[in-house]
Amino acid sequence: VGDVYHRVVAVDDAEVAARVAWDREHFVVDEALTDAEHSYAVRLYLGLRRWLDDNGYAGYTAHYEDFGADGRFEQLPLLAASHLMADGYGYAAEGDVLAATLVTITAHLFGESNFTEMYMFDLERDAILFAHAGEGNWRTAGDRPRLIHLVLT
Repeated sequence: VGDVYHRVVAVDDAEVAARVAWDREHFVVDEALTDAEHSYAVRLYLGLRRWLDDNGYAGYTAHYEDFGADGRFEQLPLLAASHLMADGYGYAAEGDVLAATLVTITAHLFGESNFTEMYMFDLERDAILFAHAGEGNWRTAGDRPRLIHLVLT
């Protein structure tokens, strides 16, 4: 995560501000999400994207305990994962290389791909709840998806 961190801190403030403004045009932004938190989330996205591009990667996986344990990151790169999937990069959480590969391949084959996990089965309703920690390809959602404030504990 050190290589990612160095790219994150090198992102220009003007580039962050421009992307925050873009987000505000395209999402319904939760009032609980502060400008500083939103800006940092965008900075993580732009830094991760540079890391992917600099290395020629089409997708990635991240174990968020690595980001939390590192001590240099203020938050987890969940918005980054969402924006990167919307940009066409593959992604999966917790170091799941096979899922990241599948999401990457389907993004290239079909133009859109997403990541989720099965959380629980409801056999009475014949339903499955799919979810994760908030990251997902927002392009697969409806008009103006919500960008929410989420603190994982």
